[in-house]
Amino acid sequence: MVMHENINQVFRTVKHYLPDLWSTAAHSTSFRNTRSGYLRSRITLLGVVWGILIVLWIPFDLFFLPENQGTPIAIARLMLGGGLFLIAWHSQHHVRLYQAQWSMVLLVLMINFFYIYSISVLDFPQVYSGVEYGYTLLPILHVAVLTILPITLKESLGLLAITAVCQIGVDIKAQRLFTSEIMADYWLQNVLA
Repeated sequence: MVMHENINQVFRTVKHYLPDLWSTAAHSTSFRNTRSGYLRSRITLLGVVWGILIVLWIPFDLFFLPENQGTPIAIARLMLGGGLFLIAWHSQHHVRLYQAQWSMVLLVLMINFFYIYSISVLDFPQVYSGVEYGYTLLPILHVAVLTILPITLKESLGLLAITAVCQIGVDIKAQRLFTSEIMADYWLQNVLA
């Protein structure tokens, strides 16, 4: 009897909070403003830190990858780093919630385009080794980054869908969609999500 009451209490709690967790429709103006501030500050921090780290990896690509792969990826890294710095600057100077949300979407799109481009420059390798292995971890990193953003379930699923579509497309092109390693990666991403 007690267990049945506990289960009912859990369902009532979930039913009560689910609308707030799902979307911003029921959020108060003050809560939206607070969330916008958190989003802005975290997107700014992400843009700056990730932009720096992306650019700092260029020497490794140039040293460890063949020139026909290292140079294009290094150029893409510079472009991504610049884009991340622009997003950070934009986020810091625009205060509305929808502007923070668009900055977040642009951030996710840019890092996924970099993933697709870098894997294509690496000729969609079947087996990863050395520096190439780091590129397989990018989708997992994308999902992990979303965990620090105060976003609704609907926003989260939309952003995760972008990364999932990109990764599945890459895995189909590389003809490794149903390998055990890829299935393990998908499982890990779902746990993180």
